[in-house]
Amino acid sequence: MVAAVAEGVHDGRCCGWVSGERRRRLGFSGDKALASTLMKRLTSKTFDSSKGVRAHITEMRDLIAQLKTLKIDISESFLVHFILNSLPAEYGPFKISHNTHKEEWSITELLTMCVQEEERMKHDKPKVAHLATRPKGKVRKIMGRGSIRRHPRWMAVS
Repeated sequence: MVAAVAEGVHDGRCCGWVSGERRRRLGFSGDKALASTLMKRLTSKTFDSSKGVRAHITEMRDLIAQLKTLKIDISESFLVHFILNSLPAEYGPFKISHNTHKEEWSITELLTMCVQEEERMKHDKPKVAHLATRPKGKVRKIMGRGSIRRHPRWMAVS
């Protein structure tokens, strides 16, 4: 265990990543638990618009890469469909476009096209400005009432 800690590798008693060769040397037996955790994270992953679509797809691709080190293979076409299904309703027209194409997209192509779609949606989003106005004339707070009102005595005479 001391050698494992010196190498910066966890021994399986706490949460941590261990590379394939080191896992075999240390007799690491947590592969099934780790695979289960990774699959749970992958299937429960939802799109967070604050991070953006690039980060979302990259995180999912990284989880798949970690599963592949555990000898759990997931096909690229399945992953493309899985990622598309994890996107929100705003990407509906984009999903339809994918379904109408005859050729299959790779993860890299999906990433590129999703980023382009995200940029397009940002530019198409209407610009909104809120306007706040104040009433004309003198406004005074009337004592004993919690709101601001116009009193006829203080109104400007024209």
